[in-house]
Amino acid sequence: MSKIKISVASAAVIALMSLTGCNSDSDSSSNTNDGVETSIVSRAALPVGDANCPNGGAEIKIGFDTNKDGAIDQLTQTEYVCNGTNGTNGTNGTDGTNGTNG
Repeated sequence: MSKIKISVASAAVIALMSLTGCNSDSDSSSNTNDGVETSIVSRAALPVGDANCPNGGAEIKIGFDTNKDGAIDQLTQTEYVCNGTNGTNGTNGTDGTNGTNG
């Protein structure tokens, strides 16, 4: 049976992402304040077979946009949220009763 490991940092990232809302144009969010570095959280889907998440999942990057171009310039953390493995198939159910002849 596969175990899912979620660190405190990953839980914080997930909570932060839920508070920042959804943006249909991109998978990143930022907080822009003049004179203050902008923090960015970005998410990228990982395909099945990825080295960090063999069953696929998401890569979450956290960092700062130091030149205000909308991209992470100073990466501070990368976390992975991986899909689990498929469970075993259950047993087949019993056959139903035959219908009436027409």
